[in-house]
Amino acid sequence: MKYEKEVSGMYLSGHPMAKYQTLAEKLHCARISDIINEEEKSFKDNDRVLLLGMIASVKKKITKNDSTMAFLDFEDTSGGVEIIVFPKILAENAQMLIEGNILLIHGRVSLREDEDAKIVCEAVEPCPSENAVAEKKQDKKKAKGLFLRFDSDNSPQIELCRRLLAIFDGNTPLFYYFSDTKKYVNNPIRQGIDVNPVLLRELRNLLGDSNVIYNQ
Repeated sequence: MKYEKEVSGMYLSGHPMAKYQTLAEKLHCARISDIINEEEKSFKDNDRVLLLGMIASVKKKITKNDSTMAFLDFEDTSGGVEIIVFPKILAENAQMLIEGNILLIHGRVSLREDEDAKIVCEAVEPCPSENAVAEKKQDKKKAKGLFLRFDSDNSPQIELCRRLLAIFDGNTPLFYYFSDTKKYVNNPIRQGIDVNPVLLRELRNLLGDSNVIYNQ
């Protein structure tokens, strides 16, 4: 569905993303205004972000290698940002990357001196329903295993935890959760864990109580 704008750039019936604000909050999506605001500096170059928004326009360009890449004008209720989609991602998601579509974009912030902030697209998902998000969260709560939360997959704490976990080989499933991408990784060190009070105490000392969850 396409939405008409007045000459001033305002939507005739309110911004189409307004009804998705609650869903964006549940998904912990970044606000575009926080990314493009140079004064607040809420984000740094190369930070990973998740955005829920609408494609306002699509421009395509042929590269030197005769491949096609795209530049999206992407909007939420707070503002708009350009999203760069390289050929491989474009080819995999061409049917979704259409003007008017509302999507989840996984990407990295690109901040360059004397240039507007941009997002480099890493993955694309269709917009989920609120019911699907609630069910997914409920399923994760029910899942059995040891869950460890890190800021990102580059966190220095990961290696410290791996050394500790290697001592306690067992059968309990292990999961890593990365806060920046909101993604779970199943069995990242290719082993099950023998969960015991000593292991839990040491992990909580390393990561903090709230970042170590054991569902029996």
